[in-house]
Amino acid sequence: MKKKILKGLLFFLLGFVVFFGLRLLYGYMRYDDSGTDHYVNTEQYTSYEFNVQSDDGYTRKNIASTKYKSKESATTEMTVPQMPSSDQKYEKVGSLSSTTKDFEQTENKIRALVKKYEALIQYEQKTGLPGNRLLNLVMGVPPANFDAMVADMKSLEKLASIQIDKVDKTNEYKELNAEKVSLEKTITSLTALKSKGGKIDEYLKLEQQILEYEQQLQDLGVQLGDYDEENEFCTIRYTLTENKNVVTTIPFFQRLMVALEWTVKYYFVFVLIVAFSALGAFLLLKVAQMLKWIQKPNAGNEKK
Repeated sequence: MKKKILKGLLFFLLGFVVFFGLRLLYGYMRYDDSGTDHYVNTEQYTSYEFNVQSDDGYTRKNIASTKYKSKESATTEMTVPQMPSSDQKYEKVGSLSSTTKDFEQTENKIRALVKKYEALIQYEQKTGLPGNRLLNLVMGVPPANFDAMVADMKSLEKLASIQIDKVDKTNEYKELNAEKVSLEKTITSLTALKSKGGKIDEYLKLEQQILEYEQQLQDLGVQLGDYDEENEFCTIRYTLTENKNVVTTIPFFQRLMVALEWTVKYYFVFVLIVAFSALGAFLLLKVAQMLKWIQKPNAGNEKK
């Protein structure tokens, strides 16, 4: 009897150790020492608060361009005049959000990256008291440096979210230019009418129309200024949140405690499920035996 009890305890402890080992191994496979979840793709995070706020105080758009040549011009011989290259105008925005325990050190690293990649801080918002500070930055980055700067910013602190958006603006740029040409022609035509003379009230109305069109042309010039090749930038929006409780590394003791708590909870649940299943099977077997035992006397009576 003692041997059976010891054997049962041995199997029980062996099962506990197996569950504990599997849970500990799962912890290492799921989370690295920095606490990053390997089964969550941070590249697909879209919950970026600063990016979707409408009252962040920043309205400027950074536009970049890519020059490319048509296939016809690429295959044309050198003796034949080549077709001019075309531009693709686009807006590219990288939105990143990080959490840090050392706010000042991380902020200094960010500003060092701004200098390294020749970026320009176009909007800055810093709020909160030590221990609960928040930094929002909007930076214009030369298109050639955009990918490298984003890669470096991702490795600074524990990344909470990241989103990269690229929107083609070529058609919008062409429409603005077409509108500009149309306004210039209209202003030229109206200015020519002034030399023909007429009533004073008609002259004043004409002058007012010209002023209105000139104002529209100025506003249009401001919009077209975003497409100026001399000021080409891509945009990086960055949010840094201070949190003193951020876990930078996962200690081995913490992994052991988490694995032990999980094993104690679920292994005993597993044992109870097995025990109740065995008890249920035993009761069903007994019920089936009783039914057979009852049916045998009845069968003997029917033969008589």
